[in-house]
Amino acid sequence: MKRVFTFWLALLLLAAPAVSSRAESGEAASGQPETAAEKETVPEDLVRDQSFSLAMAAWLGGYPEYVDDDLLRLDAAGWYAALQARYGYDLISEEELRDYLRSVGYSGDLRFPESWEEYGIVNVLTSRDGRRYYDFANHKNQLAELLGVTMEYRLKTAGCSVLVTIVHHYEDGSTAEWSYELRYVHNEDASATFPYRLAELKVCPFVPKIEGNADFDWEDLQYANRLDTVLKFCPAVHIESDVGGYTERWLFRTEEKTVDISQNGSLSYGQVNGIDFRKEDAGSRVQVGKIDPPDAAEENFNRALPQVFSDMVRMELVRTEGENSVLNCKTRSGQRVIMTVNSLTLWIQQLDGIAEDGSLLYRYTFGYDRQPPRLSLLEAWDGPLRTVTLVWEDFRSGVLITRTDFVRVPADWEVLPYEGRWGDFTIYTDPGHTSLYQYPGDGADYTLYLSTAKG
Repeated sequence: MKRVFTFWLALLLLAAPAVSSRAESGEAASGQPETAAEKETVPEDLVRDQSFSLAMAAWLGGYPEYVDDDLLRLDAAGWYAALQARYGYDLISEEELRDYLRSVGYSGDLRFPESWEEYGIVNVLTSRDGRRYYDFANHKNQLAELLGVTMEYRLKTAGCSVLVTIVHHYEDGSTAEWSYELRYVHNEDASATFPYRLAELKVCPFVPKIEGNADFDWEDLQYANRLDTVLKFCPAVHIESDVGGYTERWLFRTEEKTVDISQNGSLSYGQVNGIDFRKEDAGSRVQVGKIDPPDAAEENFNRALPQVFSDMVRMELVRTEGENSVLNCKTRSGQRVIMTVNSLTLWIQQLDGIAEDGSLLYRYTFGYDRQPPRLSLLEAWDGPLRTVTLVWEDFRSGVLITRTDFVRVPADWEVLPYEGRWGDFTIYTDPGHTSLYQYPGDGADYTLYLSTAKG
């Protein structure tokens, strides 16, 4: 693995006692002396850095309303370390990093995605006496470009809760705000660096005001374009686009299935009842890569269209054209989008992405009055089905965690989970983990064993 060492950093590592981090200096995370943890109101200075780092990870990660994700917490550790670097602590020790992760609800092993080390997002450095330190150069560089330049943050405490508001400034002088509510409880570990630990993180949805003389608001648009609302009145939603090739997308519901399927030339992909699938061309097998739990699958399906609105930070009604209302919008990245909605139903009709020079970047066109086509991919669900059993063994936390999933798919579909193709799991076809995965063929049920154990 390639790591970048500067001359001064190498000197620090050779002289281990000179390497300084928060945990070793005896200071609290905020840089202030620790105060008694018995206070009913969470002291702002004792949770500021935890709160800011979690909010940054949620903001840049675009997480949904409720956040319970280990990757977010690992990312937040990078933002925490970047903030410490602004205080003069360029490296974070393994002890402090573990302490931080425990304080924000991360219970797994201290292990970052392999891509983070491969691309230098985190560098692991070992001193002469064997102690490990972490350098989050990417987070430090991003924070230097953002904080006090294009974004600022506000923090407000109320009892055991903290509200963090991130304010982003755009080149045209406008701003947008995202808020995150964090609830803390006393840390039972009296020796911990952090006297409070996170109990809950909730994203407070950003609600842009629609400027102009619109007689509807953002919440109206969100509700009107939920699929469970739309599909009460039409058979399917049909979306056409020409971004990297002409693509058709169909969203509809039958008595047994929810279907979200896209076709781009010979490539087909999408979801049926929360089962992700992909078919490269007419001669290839359909591969299943991810399976969502039923509740999550249903909610993701219903939010397929509202996701269009979730990225908007500014919306202005600029004109009406017949039965439609035209809105001039701006996304959180600053891109201009022209959105056309039906003035009566509020169903989205067209989305145009506009470049800085005014040219058209992309166009999505929405239709609501067409019956979905008969697709061979879906007709397969009316034929023979089979059950694929997935036995998971996860050793990453140091303790074996097991679960078993049962996936019902057409008899000629191949179940090949993403976690085994690109993640930390290896796929075997026997419980002794001696036979690596090979497709067992069409028709019969089969069992896969996915394990993080190496060797």
